[in-house]
Amino acid sequence: MSDPPSTLSGMDTIEAEAEGILRGAGFDPEDPPTIEELAHAVVERVVPHHGISSAARWVGSTRELWINPRLSPRRRAFSIAHELAERHLSRLGYEGEDVEARANAIGAALLVPAPALRFALRQIGRRLPELSDVFDVSQSIVALRLGEVTGSPLALVMDHRVAVRGEPFAWPSAARLVAIAGGREAVPDGIVVEKISDARRRAVVKVA
Repeated sequence: MSDPPSTLSGMDTIEAEAEGILRGAGFDPEDPPTIEELAHAVVERVVPHHGISSAARWVGSTRELWINPRLSPRRRAFSIAHELAERHLSRLGYEGEDVEARANAIGAALLVPAPALRFALRQIGRRLPELSDVFDVSQSIVALRLGEVTGSPLALVMDHRVAVRGEPFAWPSAARLVAIAGGREAVPDGIVVEKISDARRRAVVKVA
């Protein structure tokens, strides 16, 4: 695992697409709806469906969003957001190889819109557990959104995967970041490690 940490390009476009979805459905990104409210405004029908093996699926022929009823509330919310984003990309004719990654990013921006996150930061600061509760999403999503919205360089270490967000920074390799986050290598000067408390083997590596 010597590859550099992965990042995501085109965040300005992703933010604009997410805000466009919200405003197009009649919502203010600074005071966003629940994802269920957004889904009902956009696709009208969200249908629990025991017959699907995936988390969720948009069915264009019936204009229904099928959702696996066995999901936890936060997994359900992210799955709905992802499907709304994927439907939006499809309607735009987007066929890039990174469609899943972009749908994940737009989905996260629907759950944690940039204007709402900036407002929350002014009220409670950057504490991941509190922000996670405010938006009712995982701390991992909040961490990624912090890097995307504020530009602060950070790396989310997820077991053996690493996602980088924020302004460019001379990060160690992905393998070293995994070792640093797991306590198997000393933390270099200039960065700090913050454990994610709602998921095992996850941590945020941030610029000090």
